[in-house]
Amino acid sequence: MPAQDVGFHIFLKQLVKKRYDEKFGGHFLIPEVIKKHLTNDKLKYEELVKLLKLDIEYRYYALLIKSKYAKINLDNFKNDFIKNNGKLNFAEQYGIDTADIFNWEKVLNPVAGVKITTTDNYQKEILKWLNFIIKDAKLGSKTGPLTSSIEMLRDLRTNIRWIVANNLLSNDDYINKFQKQFMSTISFLSMGAPVIRSEQLAALIKANIVTILGPQMMLIGANKTYKTCSMFYKKRNF
Repeated sequence: MPAQDVGFHIFLKQLVKKRYDEKFGGHFLIPEVIKKHLTNDKLKYEELVKLLKLDIEYRYYALLIKSKYAKINLDNFKNDFIKNNGKLNFAEQYGIDTADIFNWEKVLNPVAGVKITTTDNYQKEILKWLNFIIKDAKLGSKTGPLTSSIEMLRDLRTNIRWIVANNLLSNDDYINKFQKQFMSTISFLSMGAPVIRSEQLAALIKANIVTILGPQMMLIGANKTYKTCSMFYKKRNF
């Protein structure tokens, strides 16, 4: 689950409702399930990622249904999700709006699938994502569907350490995938500013005081001054 080079990414620290020592247990990335996915006493890196994603998505949909889809029987949904390893047709079977279906590509890259040609376009998309994630984070660490589900990355750290401590990953997977890809993505998704700081950032962007450049920043110096722009979006320089 590598993070994309988008130049900007943010996940926020939610308004805290969980106690410091409170954790939500997983249903997929747990020892009894992990052991069923071993091949020659090893867990493939791809299986680790799949099980972790399932736990995050499980929590996301549970909170989403509780807050927005009261007509769905939550217990039945949870049982179906676990029984089918998350392979459900959320729109047809449960009437969940397409916009509410968990999108890993969007989580890892907020501008995924959006046609962007200028820095102004980029700002609009970043603000859209920022406003969405602020609203979700304000619901709190037990309620906001997206930010609370990403919190599972912290809740399942003990389970991840158990995998490493028991040498369940091959040397190649541990060095080239877990250390290089997995850990950077975990940091990418787990760290974020307090909500108030993100609201301030959004206000500064709207006021044209702060500009978030796209990926691969380019800096050009000339005549005792400089201009900078994104290598991707060059139609507006600063």
